[in-house]
Amino acid sequence: MVHHLKLEALIYSFPAWNEWGHALILVEPYALARVKFKQAFQLYKGDPTPVIPEIINELEGSPSVDVSAVRSMYEHLAKSAPTILDDSLSADSYLNVLYMPSTFPRSERSRQSQEVSNPQYSSNSEFDDGPRSNLDNMRYIECINYFKEYARQLMLSFMFRHGHYTDACMLFFPPDGIPPQPLSLPLASPSSSTQRMDPLATDYGTIDELCDLCVGYGAMGTLEDIISARVSMTASQDSTVSQYTTSALARICLYCETHRLFNFLYRFRV
Repeated sequence: MVHHLKLEALIYSFPAWNEWGHALILVEPYALARVKFKQAFQLYKGDPTPVIPEIINELEGSPSVDVSAVRSMYEHLAKSAPTILDDSLSADSYLNVLYMPSTFPRSERSRQSQEVSNPQYSSNSEFDDGPRSNLDNMRYIECINYFKEYARQLMLSFMFRHGHYTDACMLFFPPDGIPPQPLSLPLASPSSSTQRMDPLATDYGTIDELCDLCVGYGAMGTLEDIISARVSMTASQDSTVSQYTTSALARICLYCETHRLFNFLYRFRV
């Protein structure tokens, strides 16, 4: 029908293909939906990036939790409430409502004690120490397919929202390699006097953006582990990979110093 309308009525058929794709997502033949969206984007007169979030929202079913915002809300509550030691205002009580592990000392002690008493608590976890995604593995992979094809610059924040911290960091530090540079490199710094290009930028963003998300989601430990593993293999790596790792580590340290994250700075330098 779409093809007939295009030929006979000479109409712009992108909306029809687009709606067809959304309808297929609802009934879950995802591979067929990808075909329809590909046909739609072939007719789209512009950058498809703004359209991708609509597809992702359809796959997500509902928006996932913004962990950094929730933690900021808790910190504000903790500063405002005089009875913060009351269990009703504890980090556990506040964050467990959203099924989110916290990064606060009392909560951490409680969580570690739960892991000791129940070994399956951590071993069966599918995600990193972050929010529990509302996506099953099939829908998550579908979302990643759309991001890789049409909007790679949106993929990093998506992966963090759904708790895939290690996978997100590996976009910048692939095993035994370096990420390909984007076709259009962003500037190294908005305030830079010399308008040079950022050699560490990728299709997914910059090292600074990765650090922003790691700090916001409490995932700097994950980034630290990945960097440590790469540094320990420096002797067996290609010189290009070693140089990239060294430059990235220097950029991370500069980020920590600039944002006065001295505990993280010490750990990365050590």
